[in-house]
Amino acid sequence: MTAKRGITRAVLLGVVFAHVATEAVLSPFYPRFFAEVFGVTDLSFTGYYIFACRLAVVLVLPLWGLAARWIPVRQLLTVGQAAAAAFTGALALVPTSDLFLGLSVALVAAKASSFLAYPLLVELEGGRDPRATIVRHGVVFHAAIVVSSVVGSIVVSLPQPTIIFPVLAVVDLAQLAACRAVLRPGVALPIRSPADTSTSHADHALVESNGGPLVRLAALVGLFHLSVNTVRPFFAEWLVADIGLSVNGAGILYLLPNLAALAALAGVSAVRCRFQPERALPGALIAAGVGLALQPVMAATVLLIAARLLFGAALSLAQMGLDLRLFAHRRRGLPTRYSVFAAAQNAGLLGAPLVATAAVASAGLMAPLAVGAFGCVLASAWAWMPSRSGAPIPKTIRAIHLWR
Repeated sequence: MTAKRGITRAVLLGVVFAHVATEAVLSPFYPRFFAEVFGVTDLSFTGYYIFACRLAVVLVLPLWGLAARWIPVRQLLTVGQAAAAAFTGALALVPTSDLFLGLSVALVAAKASSFLAYPLLVELEGGRDPRATIVRHGVVFHAAIVVSSVVGSIVVSLPQPTIIFPVLAVVDLAQLAACRAVLRPGVALPIRSPADTSTSHADHALVESNGGPLVRLAALVGLFHLSVNTVRPFFAEWLVADIGLSVNGAGILYLLPNLAALAALAGVSAVRCRFQPERALPGALIAAGVGLALQPVMAATVLLIAARLLFGAALSLAQMGLDLRLFAHRRRGLPTRYSVFAAAQNAGLLGAPLVATAAVASAGLMAPLAVGAFGCVLASAWAWMPSRSGAPIPKTIRAIHLWR
């Protein structure tokens, strides 16, 4: 039974890895890809492309989750992966950027079914402590970003970058075969009872009476994700066009914050320091802003690497502090609160490519770095504002996040 669980876990983690890696493989290099394949040099197209794809995920993902209440996740993964393989293969054949955009929206909508693999991983552990699952998922996520950045830098250097799409289609088919072989009928997401999913009158009263801290924290979540994601769409293009790095070098610098984030999280866990979000979060956001602000002025590669590492390490600590604040509110059992946080996060992710596009159009490719740095400083000031919620961070929640 243990061996079977291990195989199932490996397959689901493989689904997570493939989902993240295949979606992110070209994301640092979209401007160059669109210019070389379709002759589209207008950088605003990259911003709208990313916005459309993210909006599709935001709109479709709740539908996948709703379908999982009545349809086994195994079947949903089968449908999503089969459709993803077809759409991915078709991307190699489209002649225009508009058709590429339309197919990409359909592709990410189909691949959104892979998000269901994470709840399945948690369900697989039964009632055991989910900390190990959370750590595995985080490691796989960051590893996928690193691998996809390296592969993407190689792909855009090829004479025919579209050759990657048949390869990615094969990856989707491999996921499909593995899930069909390992996930047996009847494997489904746990369905909460109406009593669990409904919000009580007491919950509504608490939301109304404590709305100030909730709104402030939601604004902080949105501003945080808007700021750190604004720098992503055109960063690699800035390194190649303005700094003069190769595409491969740009890919390495793009992934450095992920490596620094992993190292910082491991360091915090190793020393078992008491990470107090009320104190550390504003400072971490300031450090992230400094890391972004230094990058345009540190043209020397060594200094630029140092700035990227500072940004990544500070980013991971800020995310830890933010998670602790979110869980401090969630301990009161208010699903309504978490839905507000998730909506704010998605708003930040959706707005980031548009802000980046506007910044590039007005001030050049390095402008998103300045905008992101300014946003981090604003988020730090917002995080420093005292909260009237008075909710202490539970020791158990603190231990879980330190262990991550």
